[in-house]
Amino acid sequence: MIIGIRWLASVLAFGASVASAQQVSNPLAGRWDAKTLVIGDAGPGCKFLDVTIQSYDLSPSMNNSVSGQYTRMFTRSWLTSKMSNCQLPGQHTNPEWLMRSDSWVLSSLSQGQGRQRITGTSIGCVGDCSDAAPNAPFAATLRREGPLVIVSNEEPNSQGSTRLRPQEDRLLDERTAADAFRSLLQPLIDGDCNGFYVRSFDAVVQRTVDQGQFCVIASQIKQIIPTVYGDRSMSSYAPTIATVPGAFGPILMVDGDVLVRSLIVTTPGGGGLILPAVLRKQQDGSWRILGLVTT
Repeated sequence: MIIGIRWLASVLAFGASVASAQQVSNPLAGRWDAKTLVIGDAGPGCKFLDVTIQSYDLSPSMNNSVSGQYTRMFTRSWLTSKMSNCQLPGQHTNPEWLMRSDSWVLSSLSQGQGRQRITGTSIGCVGDCSDAAPNAPFAATLRREGPLVIVSNEEPNSQGSTRLRPQEDRLLDERTAADAFRSLLQPLIDGDCNGFYVRSFDAVVQRTVDQGQFCVIASQIKQIIPTVYGDRSMSSYAPTIATVPGAFGPILMVDGDVLVRSLIVTTPGGGGLILPAVLRKQQDGSWRILGLVTT
């Protein structure tokens, strides 16, 4: 009898260990997200930034499936310091920014070949939720593709697929790009246009923008910030893809590029200029400026 009990216990323990190993090895488990951003115009000197973040927090479950939560957050804020006559579009409680966050609880069914069909049930909206009706359920297919997760929405009007990166990788890019921006601006602050062009800008800019034309624009920016008392990082965003207006034409951002916004302090009292720019990571892990965003 004792031997039978021990045998049964060992079988159950083996089954539990196999199930646990299947859960841990699920390639879709983790925190994944994608960001999109669009710059809008509410009038002269009134550019605003729309950012949508799609986040999937997935945990391994039984039968090689996953469960968790999907959150879609939308924010709207001024790209730079706004003029007094600017009015932020949309329904919002704060005149300076708008925020809405919608969430769904997820479950999935493995379809084999690394694919999961997920279904989401709404669990509510937080923030500037102008409509009282709950969000509709949705269904999508997830698959792993190298370091990314691809989401294919099953809705009839869906816009193709969404590429998700590991959330920690995207946050690391945003943080390191913001940290690098100040040193990249130093040649401009010092009045060294040639050094700014050669040492701070990506090779794409050096191939497509004449250095003389570049220095004309750089000198105009230098006139706006004649004396710099310090700087402070305001925000940074690493979108999946975006196009933003630049000093030398539209800047096409691809996955891995980062839009940074820094306050350049130009007065002893702490006032200054918010300067946005797009940075691109180099092969050695350093950052260079892809373009200065026009406002």
